[in-house]
Amino acid sequence: MLTNKHTIIAAKSRELCADIAGLLDVPEADRVLCDSGIFCRALDVSRTELLIISTPLSDEFGLDLAADLYREQGGIGIVILTKSEFAEEIQRKLRFCGAFVLARPVSRQLLQNTARFAVIAAERSSKLREENRQLSEKLEEQRVVFQAKLKLIAESGCSETEAHKLLQRAAMDGRLTLLEQAKSVISN
Repeated sequence: MLTNKHTIIAAKSRELCADIAGLLDVPEADRVLCDSGIFCRALDVSRTELLIISTPLSDEFGLDLAADLYREQGGIGIVILTKSEFAEEIQRKLRFCGAFVLARPVSRQLLQNTARFAVIAAERSSKLREENRQLSEKLEEQRVVFQAKLKLIAESGCSETEAHKLLQRAAMDGRLTLLEQAKSVISN
């Protein structure tokens, strides 16, 4: 159904896990069935793209498990299956991780479509987080370079353009990045 990554299916019994796996058409080699939060937490989730939790589990309700695995992995699609009276509250509690919440019973088609959407949403969210991280680094670099230029301007009375050229030349001469050179100027 999805890619060669794993799907973790957690429910209160292995039989229920197998029933859910049957609805998804997930090959046995690509799925991990677990009936407890403790077992799920012990798994290596680095190759996991989808987590399906049918609440409650044998040892916990399952929301903390979803939150923990999301924090650990980040780019994991999460689908929670629960009683209809809990669905809205669960959606509110797990909105930070983009979990999809479905009230039981669910049809094969609804579960398959929701699983696909959850994986796609997680991939997009992961890409956006990475872009955000890169942009934050770039902004921090520009802030440090600007501080170094201000220090050079204050100390030598040169223009901003001249200060920038001084930083670039010193970085090239010292085989440093512009950021490393800027940090050196600020610290001296």
